[in-house]
Amino acid sequence: MDNGRFADKHWIKNYQYRPINERLVEKFPELKHIKHNLILFLEDVDFSLGAAKNPWTAQMKLVNKQLAAMTGYEYILGTRFYYTDSIQKEQPAIYFFRHI
Repeated sequence: MDNGRFADKHWIKNYQYRPINERLVEKFPELKHIKHNLILFLEDVDFSLGAAKNPWTAQMKLVNKQLAAMTGYEYILGTRFYYTDSIQKEQPAIYFFRHI
């Protein structure tokens, strides 16, 4: 599950964000406890700032037991295309640092 649609407005972005996460874990010893293979990276492609009640840029959530059993993921790191579309390739690392 590296790329594909996840529900109506989310896309799986493991292929894009997992390598960044792996490099962060390798670079910073304080992140060694993070198991990137347990994180599902999702991006909200339907977000618009005008309709937002909570304009977060990224957030980490624990998945429910059913999803964990079906997919093997324990966490979801969600980002929003509205924000990530306008940043440089390596800048998502800032989001991971804030939310891991």
